[in-house]
Amino acid sequence: AQVISIQSTFNSIFDLDPNSAAPVIVIMSLILSFEWMGGLRSVALTDTIQALVMIACFLMIPSIIKRHYGGWSGLDVETYPRPDFYQSFSKQQQWTFWQNSFINFSFFTLPHLLQRNYAARDLGSLKGAYIALAVGPWFTSFVGIFMGTMGVQILGAGASPANPFSAILDEVMKKDGFAYGVGVICLTASMAAIMSTADSLIIAISQLITMEFLKPCMPDVTPGQLTKYAKVTSLVAVVISVCIGLFWNEGILDLGKIQFPLSTQAVPAFMFGLYGTTKHDIHPWSAVAGAMVGTLHVLVFYFSYLRIGEKNPKPVNAGISGLLINLFVIIVSEAIRRFLYGSDYNDEDKIVMIDHNSFRSNITLANEKTTTRKKGVYLLFPKRPLWDVPDLTRFCPDCRNNTNSASITISALSPKRVWFMMEGVEELLTNPYWVCFFVLAVTYATPLMPAEQPPLVVQEPDDNNVFSTTSTAAQTFVYPPVV
Repeated sequence: AQVISIQSTFNSIFDLDPNSAAPVIVIMSLILSFEWMGGLRSVALTDTIQALVMIACFLMIPSIIKRHYGGWSGLDVETYPRPDFYQSFSKQQQWTFWQNSFINFSFFTLPHLLQRNYAARDLGSLKGAYIALAVGPWFTSFVGIFMGTMGVQILGAGASPANPFSAILDEVMKKDGFAYGVGVICLTASMAAIMSTADSLIIAISQLITMEFLKPCMPDVTPGQLTKYAKVTSLVAVVISVCIGLFWNEGILDLGKIQFPLSTQAVPAFMFGLYGTTKHDIHPWSAVAGAMVGTLHVLVFYFSYLRIGEKNPKPVNAGISGLLINLFVIIVSEAIRRFLYGSDYNDEDKIVMIDHNSFRSNITLANEKTTTRKKGVYLLFPKRPLWDVPDLTRFCPDCRNNTNSASITISALSPKRVWFMMEGVEELLTNPYWVCFFVLAVTYATPLMPAEQPPLVVQEPDDNNVFSTTSTAAQTFVYPPVV
């Protein structure tokens, strides 16, 4: 998605061929070099600057459009290129809106958002960032809606630019010097924001593969070797993303339709990890099985059904259906595992001693012949191969602060341990009244009303003096819309 955004935005700014690949290849190469040199903190710092610049520009753009194009009050219902914008949502749109409201709950699982958590200086900084994240959409959504509705009038009937945002700004910049200056700054800041988001995604991919996969498989790897592996992983990720972006012909909006459905498949793992209990916690492999099947369903269902418009697909969100399948696979696989092997869930209150000198050594469990684990690392589900044993010292303050000590204490990273780490913070999702209010609020925010009102008809009756609601001819409203 970031590659497509960079290509469409950059090529639009400099009036290049929309399909030109050279600029995006050069830009992605620069992003890769920035990632190798600067890391996540440089991304967080530049993001802060870009956000301030874009907020300032977003506050100016509506006034510029209002001054030169008259704003919403200057639109003519009879000549507006998209009269359906004056209608209420169709039944399909209402159902899709309601589903998308729930799908957006998975926003917190996006890799670049999770990576930014690690760049926070302290808990206060993190809270401040999330407050800004919660307040920001109230400003940007209005500007986006205003620019989009006015942009239809500005660009004219039949316009279908690859990047509507930059296309609208291009027209606005032609009005006067002030509009041109604001437009240039806004386009530049948006370009920089896209680049920094791409940078953070690359960091997230390299960190995930090197720290969660390569390091457990190679316990004796040195930090220098891990850094090299991370750079190679970043390079491979950039090459793959550039190839996908260049060969994707449907635009950024189409690709965005599967972003949240895919990220939703990570929600069950988070929910079980945060709110599971000793009795109801699931094995990590059950969570992985559900996520993999749910992800496969999203891709197959979207590209083989939802994306084919001529078949008039039903308004079923791939993320919602994938989430239901995800949960079903988790429940079934966990039931089968417990039936065949019983529950190997240990007492999560137990604390063990870890010897730093033998932390990486292996031992064989008494009741298994082949499965091994790191010595002294206490796991909720210990019957697993060595490569699947996480390094829990990252969650142990004593392990970080007393590295010279002969022995230290550590407990398993369980839901109970997570709750201990969050002591003093009220978690709203554990309050059933709040959850009910959340569902009610999402439903209330959905425009549930008679569909496609006021109705549109052709301006002239047919030979039988009957108005048609399906004709592609110029249409008008049966009665004026209320604005």
